[in-house]
Order: sequence, then C-alpha cells, then structure tokens
Amino acid sequence: MLFTSASEQESLYTIYEDIVYIKSLYDNSESFKLFTQNAGVGSKEIAAFNSALSSLGEFHPLTIKFLEVLAENKRLTYISGIADRYVKLY
Repeated sequence: MLFTSASEQESLYTIYEDIVYIKSLYDNSESFKLFTQNAGVGSKEIAAFNSALSSLGEFHPLTIKFLEVLAENKRLTYISGIADRYVKLY
C-alpha cells in the first residue's frame, strides 16, 4: 500500500529515504523499538513522535500519514518488516 501510494505521488525515492531512516532507528534505538511494540501507543503519542521525527529533517507527508495509520490500527510493531519489503520493492 505504501509503495503504491508513493508511486502514485511520484515519491518512491523520497519515501525510500524516509523508510531507510526509520528502519535504522528501529535497528539501532532500543527506545524506538520499544515504542513501536507498545500496543498502547495512541494518536497523542504518534503525533508527538511525528513532530519529533519532523524536527530531525524533512519527511514526506505520506510517510508521516503512514506512521499515523499504522499506530491507529495497532500495526506499528510491523514497521521493520514493512521497511524491509519497501526496500526490496524499490
């Protein structure tokens, strides 16, 4: 779904860079990994996370929205696998 949406918006590479960064966070930051595995993450927490992420650099709005949707649907725990699949598709 993310790959298709990125393709439709002609943003495949921009999203790729975002996803590689997020995957790196997941692999290298224990606190980020624990955050993604917390089933109690709600809209307030993901908004704060996205705000912090945006302060680190420019992230595509589709990336931000995708993270929000994952959190809302309690699927943030799958971010590592999603990132791996996106990179393979790219």
